[in-house]
Amino acid sequence: RVLTMNASGHFEHRWVRMRVEKTACPFTSAFEPGSIITLPVANGEGKYWASDEVLGQLNSSGGVVFRYVDDEGLATRHYPENPNDSLSAIAGVYDPITAQVFALMPHPERFVTKTQHPNWRRAAIEPFGLKIFESAVKYAASL
Repeated sequence: RVLTMNASGHFEHRWVRMRVEKTACPFTSAFEPGSIITLPVANGEGKYWASDEVLGQLNSSGGVVFRYVDDEGLATRHYPENPNDSLSAIAGVYDPITAQVFALMPHPERFVTKTQHPNWRRAAIEPFGLKIFESAVKYAASL
């Protein structure tokens, strides 16, 4: 498993759509599986790469938490919807065995208030990044 340079060869900074996958990840407990959320990306090395064996294990164990999606909500490796060409459209993973590792390429900390979204005056905006942090706090408080 590795994060490597984006396929575009440059820094990507924009908002992306992701689908919440059905997992037991405590960091996404506030989301319905299959829902589509938006978060900003800001990276030059966000391409998730792993061997076929590791990808198979991630997919079968529920370790993939978020996938980049197109306008129809379908997982995609196509640019610009998948800003870095991550394998299996992976945007976020976690360790389903310990539930202690959560890795996400888009930046939830950049969307904790609705005013951080570029269309906050034109649409009803839910700060999805805040929901991720609230889920994490709820989980930690239950330990």
